[in-house]
Amino acid sequence: MPDKPLWFSQLDSILARLDSRDSTSPPWITRPEVESLLKVGRRRAQQILLGCPHHRLGRNLLVSQAAFREFLLQSAASTLAQSETIRLQRLARQIDSWHQQFLTRPPLLVEAPASVAHTRLDSLPPGINLSAHSLHIQHQNRQDLLEKLLALVCALAQDDFLNTPY
Repeated sequence: MPDKPLWFSQLDSILARLDSRDSTSPPWITRPEVESLLKVGRRRAQQILLGCPHHRLGRNLLVSQAAFREFLLQSAASTLAQSETIRLQRLARQIDSWHQQFLTRPPLLVEAPASVAHTRLDSLPPGINLSAHSLHIQHQNRQDLLEKLLALVCALAQDDFLNTPY
């Protein structure tokens, strides 16, 4: 499926900028103006201009402001634009849902005791065996396991484990 134009969601502001062009501006739209208005690249701007009734001036395409405005409105009325609008609304609802879940059930943060927070790999608690390609943890119960895992994570963070070859 082709990429969805980002400018669909900003059509109102684009039309407002198009309508507020200076009266001394020429009555046609050029490629650089399309790039600026729609925030697209040179090639896509040229393709858009080719889709409108246009005139050629050398290698440049000129499109009347009215024809360009009509192109934008027709594009926005297309099925692709409507499906993009629906997708953005669905995404906004999902983000709101996640936000509400976060507010009702915020994550539980546990503060590690200083003795555990400053653990190093060479001073891991008894029962944790870490070698080149294996990790073995002996524990008595869930609480003991969680404490040893926390100590291991703190030790790995202290010793910059990810940036050190082992």
